[in-house]
Amino acid sequence: DTDADTDTDTDTDTDTDTDADTDTDTDTDTDTDTDTDTDTDTDTQSYCASLSTAPASCDEAHGETGCCAGNVLYYWENAVLQDTTCSGSTPYCSWSPDNGWYECMAEETWDPAHSQDDMCCTNPTPYDNCTVDTDPDTDSDTSPSPYCDSVTTAPSSCAEAHGITGCCAGNVLYYWENAVLQDVACSGSTPYCSWSSDNGWYQCMAEETWDPAHSQDDMCCTNPTPYTDC
Repeated sequence: DTDADTDTDTDTDTDTDTDADTDTDTDTDTDTDTDTDTDTDTDTQSYCASLSTAPASCDEAHGETGCCAGNVLYYWENAVLQDTTCSGSTPYCSWSPDNGWYECMAEETWDPAHSQDDMCCTNPTPYDNCTVDTDPDTDSDTSPSPYCDSVTTAPSSCAEAHGITGCCAGNVLYYWENAVLQDVACSGSTPYCSWSSDNGWYQCMAEETWDPAHSQDDMCCTNPTPYTDC
């Protein structure tokens, strides 16, 4: 019997599953939200900013109540014009309801009993606080000249003004406060720039004296400051 089994099963699995994940989702979220808040906070200009001329009399300065010319406060005290430049944390010449006069403050306002224009030095004074001496004293002034009478130049720095302690140039008191030079012309019943032992600084007084811890020359603004408050 030569029957040979020649079954040659050639079934080959040709399943070529080539399922390729072709998910090409690329997140291109380009958030271009840029904060363009350009907050340029600028302070409002003073109401009396156009004024540049100092008052020349008690009436023009509105007496001791004072008036404003830009950020400069003017007032009349002891028959002399006084001025203060407002700056720093108190940049405005403004009405003080607590004191009843104009002074340097953080915000600008005016006397509610009068118009806003009345805060400016160009406007006629609405206050009745300037009196005229109808019986002037004709006695000659025999008071001695101030020790620092030869000093005529104002200090230009904290050190030259001897800081908040102050110094003298003739009958003018100079001192440095809030990074600004302040000055007061002494007159009337307190004609001298003098040492105050009670307060520990120079101020206007009836008689002239000086800090006993230093020399008399040290009271003058030309002398280097003996104090360390600058």
